[in-house]
Parts: sequence; C-alpha cells; structure tokens
Amino acid sequence: MATLFDYPRLTMVGVTFLLLVAVYLGGRSGRARPFGEDERSQMGTIQGAILGVLALLLGFSFSMALQRYDTRRKLVVDEANAIGTTYLRADTLPDPARDKVKQILREYVDTRLAYVAAGTDTQAIADALRHSKQLQASLWQETAQVALRQRDDVTSSFMSTVNETIDLDAKRQAALANRIPGSAWLLLIVLSVLACFVVEYGGSRHVRLMRAAVPLAIASILALTADLDSPRRGFINVSQKTMVDLQKDLRK
Repeated sequence: MATLFDYPRLTMVGVTFLLLVAVYLGGRSGRARPFGEDERSQMGTIQGAILGVLALLLGFSFSMALQRYDTRRKLVVDEANAIGTTYLRADTLPDPARDKVKQILREYVDTRLAYVAAGTDTQAIADALRHSKQLQASLWQETAQVALRQRDDVTSSFMSTVNETIDLDAKRQAALANRIPGSAWLLLIVLSVLACFVVEYGGSRHVRLMRAAVPLAIASILALTADLDSPRRGFINVSQKTMVDLQKDLRK
C-alpha cells in the first residue's frame, strides 16, 4: 500500500508545511510567555536534547535507506553475473539442451528488465513475475533432464549457477519489499514537529528568521531518505545498466 513516503516530492511539500505550522505555533506560544534567564537556559538544554535525538534518528534512517539502496544495486549486478555465467556454461551442455537453455536465458533477461520497467503498474509487475517463474521452471526442467543423462562435475557446476540465478529472483523481490517501517517514519515526524515547535518556542526574536531553515533542512533530509527507500516511485533509481549490457551481449 502506497503512503506519503512513497512520493518524495509530496513528502517534501507535506513535511515542510507541517513543520512550518509547528514553527508558527511555537513562535506564537513563545511570544505569549516571556522567559527569564534561568528558564531560557533550561529551554536551551531541552532544545539541544531534542535536536540531538532527532539528528541521531535522521542519520540512522538515512543510513538504513542508503544501505537498502546499495543492496538493491548489488543484487542487480549479482543477478546479471549469475545469468551471464549460466549462459556461458550452457556451452558445455549437449544438443538440443544447449540451444534451449540459451534461448530461455535470453528471454529471461528481457523479462527481468520488463519487471523493473513496469514501475508502479501492478498488472505489468504481476505479468513479469509470472513469466519469470515460467522461465525458471523451464530452465530447471532442461537442467534436470541433462543431469539425469549426464552426471559429472560439469553438470553439477552448471546446476549451481542455475540455482543461483533462480535464488536471486527471490532476493531481489525481498530487497524491494524491505522498507523503513512505518513506525519509524511516524517517530521521525513526531520528533521533527516537536523539535521545530520547541526551537521556536524558546528562541530569541532576533534569530527566528534564521530558524526558518530548520524545517526546510529536516524536510529535505526526510524527502531524500524517502527517495532512497522508494525503489519504484523515487527519483533515485537503481541503474539497470549491467542487465542492459548483458541483454546486448546475449543477442550477439
């Protein structure tokens, strides 16, 4: 189910608006109650503590999103390498299995690229996944038939790469589904609103205009984190160049 954080641009606009409202309310509340020196000192301590916790959570969440992005990018390379290795080792198979396996692998690469190109089209995603499963079944059937007739180290090596190729499909799907939990997003928003309110509530009138940058900075970090965490709707997408290059090589 799509949420606000699946749309980085909307995240930026929505969170900025929410934090600016918190700044406004904090300023109104702060002007209505004058502070003494002791109270202002205590408020400064509270502001520092809240901002420190928020900075820690923002950094942790950004690190989580970046790690998930790197994992998705690595799996694309791993899958391309696995398919390429399987295609090369298919030369060791007897006819007609050799040509059948190579044709299946060429079609499989096309299907994997179609799966990514489907974007947010649920029907296109489902069709690509169903076709991938059919090709995996055909590939394994051909491999099993060869293994029944020819039991040796060469066939075992080929079966190993076929297994890896099939397993990487599940790994990529799991990586796409591995997102920052909604509870973490909720905590970030609550702390961001609280931080903006408290900073403005206890701030000096002479520097309040400077604090307008705080909600913009927080919203920018949250939007970037959401972008990295959104594999199909974000602006920062995992490059499929390795798979595209493989597709070209297999067609030669």
